[in-house]
Amino acid sequence: MSEDEKWCIFIKCRHEKEAKSLIAELCSMEDGIMRAEKQVRKMSRSEKRYFNVEMDRLRDNLDRRATYREGKAEGKTEEKLTIARNLLAKGSTPEFVSEITGLSLDEIAKL
Repeated sequence: MSEDEKWCIFIKCRHEKEAKSLIAELCSMEDGIMRAEKQVRKMSRSEKRYFNVEMDRLRDNLDRRATYREGKAEGKTEEKLTIARNLLAKGSTPEFVSEITGLSLDEIAKL
């Protein structure tokens, strides 16, 4: 797991009771996460509320980015399928269409 992934998990799951053991494991793996966790434990209630609001904002941002990436990937796949259909309609061979679009021959056969 990359350092970025560890931080994302910490940010996303830190306040969840079910993730307590996971956070402890992350703290043992990453010194920076351990220091962040110690600081969070020292915070006052108002600071914790602020921290939780910010964490929710970051979590929502991560979720939005993931949704955007998924949508973008779907769009690229749909674009490839459209190109494949057009090439096949013009008489191109499935092998040529596969080479151009990167789609498998099975995917092309379904068109």
